[in-house]
Amino acid sequence: MKPVFDSSLRALICGLIISFAVFFPAMASDWVSVKGAKIRLIAAHVEGQDYAALHIKLEPGWHTYWRYPGASGIAPDIKLTDSVGVDLGETLYPAPFFYDDGVGGFIGYQGDTGFVLPLHIDRPAGADAPVLQLALRLGMCRTICVPVEASLTTPLSHADLGDSEAAHIIATLLAKVPPSSSPHMQVQGLVYDDGYLRLSFTGGPFTAPDMVLVPQAGEVIEPLGLVEGDGDQYIFQFRAVSALDPPFFKRKLRLLARQGDVVIEQTIGVQTTP
Repeated sequence: MKPVFDSSLRALICGLIISFAVFFPAMASDWVSVKGAKIRLIAAHVEGQDYAALHIKLEPGWHTYWRYPGASGIAPDIKLTDSVGVDLGETLYPAPFFYDDGVGGFIGYQGDTGFVLPLHIDRPAGADAPVLQLALRLGMCRTICVPVEASLTTPLSHADLGDSEAAHIIATLLAKVPPSSSPHMQVQGLVYDDGYLRLSFTGGPFTAPDMVLVPQAGEVIEPLGLVEGDGDQYIFQFRAVSALDPPFFKRKLRLLARQGDVVIEQTIGVQTTP
């Protein structure tokens, strides 16, 4: 289940970011150069939790994808390989951006970014020191998309997890993980009726928010835009096709919504009309 970051934790994370005025050499994997980017694996202890992160630096003009790549992108694929004494929690993604590239757009990242991996580390007495090793596959795109693969390894001793540069990078990424709701955007419901999904929410004001509902196999969900908005209550409509019969019955969909700097991500149940 995706962790929920409340306002007090976000304040602590922001304070942690500000507090790192001096950095020490990082304990991390070497940088691995791939088409359009370089990637490394880092780990640190942040506010009572052990984390690793894929730290990605994209070259100008290149991008990579969020957890849902869209119709033609390549979703991040991150797997444990020959790790020792460690398991991964669910990957945490910073809030992505919606980009218009003239051919349908994409949801993802440019520049300096990364993905955070909560760690569950087992340190029994007399056992070998924990080691994290990952195999990953990402889509790196400019005019065309290229699948890239890499294998990254970093030790997980207590000393390594105390590294302040890695903690600063991970805290920065955690602060960008979207909350499930915001005072400026609160979902009221999601209803399917006769080929359309209608999402109602309050907050705003909204003009042209970017929204995506993540489909599963056999589904097509196309955002159409705002159909109602009176300054308080808004309805955003999606064209929706499903192989289920009845369509979207008892389904839960992941929502990502952005209006400027306001971003939310949550899972919401679909109400179906009789």
